[in-house]
Amino acid sequence: MDILDKFLRKVSYKFPKGYPDINDEQDMLMLENILKEIGINLEEASAKKPYEYLSIEAKKVADKIRKELNLPKEEIKADTKTRIIIFTDRSRKDVFKALEELGYERDWDVKGSSAAGFKDTESGIEIIHKNISGVGDAGLENESNFIDAINNVASEDNPITVKIIPSIKGPTLTYKNVTYAEATGKKGEKLGWKEDALLHSKGGNFPISLKKDKDFRWSSNMESHGAMLQKLLLQAQDGGIKGEDGKTLELRQIDPNPRVLSMWNPDNNAVYGRAFILNVPGLNIKDVAFGPNNADVVEKTFDENDFSFKNNVLTIKSSKNYQEVEDFDLETDIPVFQLERNASKAKKKEGVMSRGITLRTVPRSTMVKTLSGRGNNFVIDYKDI
Repeated sequence: MDILDKFLRKVSYKFPKGYPDINDEQDMLMLENILKEIGINLEEASAKKPYEYLSIEAKKVADKIRKELNLPKEEIKADTKTRIIIFTDRSRKDVFKALEELGYERDWDVKGSSAAGFKDTESGIEIIHKNISGVGDAGLENESNFIDAINNVASEDNPITVKIIPSIKGPTLTYKNVTYAEATGKKGEKLGWKEDALLHSKGGNFPISLKKDKDFRWSSNMESHGAMLQKLLLQAQDGGIKGEDGKTLELRQIDPNPRVLSMWNPDNNAVYGRAFILNVPGLNIKDVAFGPNNADVVEKTFDENDFSFKNNVLTIKSSKNYQEVEDFDLETDIPVFQLERNASKAKKKEGVMSRGITLRTVPRSTMVKTLSGRGNNFVIDYKDI
């Protein structure tokens, strides 16, 4: 048996079919997370090629960059034959400064990085920067910790009881005869589900929505309320729109990235950090939190100390659990819409959509905390759009 077979046999119990199905999005996501835990980044491995893959012209450019930044060859990768990846944890500020000093030009049409890249105008060679460590998706890591803790001890032959006990508020959640847990975040998001994990048991399935501690966000609403967002942004672009306290929101292209539009305050000539929309019809806690599958909500940023297994019961420590609308504080948890800047979502150069402004649902407490700070923020009632 080779090392790959041994690896797959060791992790096979984690997958619903007993093996990772390459045609199943959730299986592949789970496999990538397992590999990341042992230091293998599948995405990086498939996307990045070694220095030697570069063309002769690209190697000449890469060698100049290596000398200027004093980088080892291992920190120069190839995205394509003619696109160089500076794969280092050196700060982007330092990398971009060095590229400018070498005479390369910033080009927002260079693909492969949300910060765009540079180009050697003589050879056409493109250059982008990516961190080795990367930020990763903390939400997926949290889900993985939860799901792995269950799948490490549960199986068809050994169903267990999962008990989630909150330290702050909410009911204790108990699920019996659990055989395995499945990650459903990405698949469920497309279907409007709220759960991130599905516990399979011999008596049925239990959907659970997992939220990290402190100021968590409910969900993205680009699909369900995209028309409302477009209406607001078009008004902001066409002379501005008035909000509470007489503030004006304008839409301007002031970011160096031509794809990114900014929410602008003409009164103080500054960019709004956040914009909030109040009293949106149909936006209620029951639908936003539990969704059509009536998922239980568990709030916790998990670490290994939050899980203990004894007498076939897996006890999980959480901060708060929510199972009924009454478990929420209707003053602080009531959902509101938040507009925020996300340059990675900027895909177009025309129109107002897909230009780096996204729409999410957040608890009212997040808005209150944001507005109490010194930031530049905008608030509008739905009826005024």
